Amino acid sequence: MKATYQDYRNENPRCANLGGATAPAVFDLLSQDANIIAMIDASEQGKPALTPCVQQIEDFLLSRADPDFDVTQHKVRQAVGCMVKTILRPFGYRWLKRENHLPKGTGRYFAGASRYSLSAPEEATMKVVKQIEEI
Repeated sequence: MKATYQDYRNENPRCANLGGATAPAVFDLLSQDANIIAMIDASEQGKPALTPCVQQIEDFLLSRADPDFDVTQHKVRQAVGCMVKTILRPFGYRWLKRENHLPKGTGRYFAGASRYSLSAPEEATMKVVKQIEEI
């Protein structure tokens, strides 16, 4: 089963009280299949997992203008990183290292993000399956 927002809250108690209604919405956005696949693909390419989603997350947060989950605050960006960690856990991906620089043009507020690797495949409860189907 995919990670839930409650899983995120349980695994990250320091971040659990941030964001009112916005934090669960960000978690849901990151948990969309296309975003999970993009984060796993970025991880497989040696890039920070959040790289393909940064612009989408920043745009979403800026459109919400929620003072409790303001993307300009370091603790909010850190909470988004914790969400990624929780979302990738069921796929067997674990934190590898922090990258202090994202590729230029990736986003305005996220300066760095964490890289993940498939270091616990035996603990995976989910997997991405790509297949070709006739239409």
